[in-house]
Amino acid sequence: MTFARQTPEIDGVDIHPHVPSPEAVQPFLDYVLPRLRPDQTFLVTEFSLVWYWQAHMSDRIPARFADRYGFDPTSQVWQVIQASIEQPFPQEQWDFFLSTSPWYESQKYFLRDQMQKFRDTGRLAVATYGYRQGPSMVKDFGPGKPPWLLNTVFAPDTVEPWRNGTTGRGYAWIEEFRALQQGVPNAIG
Repeated sequence: MTFARQTPEIDGVDIHPHVPSPEAVQPFLDYVLPRLRPDQTFLVTEFSLVWYWQAHMSDRIPARFADRYGFDPTSQVWQVIQASIEQPFPQEQWDFFLSTSPWYESQKYFLRDQMQKFRDTGRLAVATYGYRQGPSMVKDFGPGKPPWLLNTVFAPDTVEPWRNGTTGRGYAWIEEFRALQQGVPNAIG
């Protein structure tokens, strides 16, 4: 930070907060902002709750989901995700799984809320968010693998393509992602 502050050619710094709770992002800002020159900004090349998701991989799945889709009610979250990787779910099934999971549903506004915090600093240059699931996210998925695939706006590896060919979506993020880009500078890229 000292080097970045003292070097006029450097316009700012990058933070990359992958955190276990929404509150855990604030220490990044508390550390960086006071150490920037007044003319410097910060980037957020990516941010997520991946470590929060990880803490819930061994939770039991919601009973409502198990009943509706024929899963053993003692199944764990990671097992349902693994099943969706092996045979992608219809969009409705994926959405129902995550929306009935309290640990996920309680964070469905993370993207919007965190972007507001970044913007409220007046120093945000740009922030980006996971856009699409990829092969490394699903390869050898199991209870100990970080569930990066839950961060993405699009979910082609866990959700069937729609009838019109549209890529499956990650639950909760698409509307937030769109809203954040509607005529707003410094929106998520």
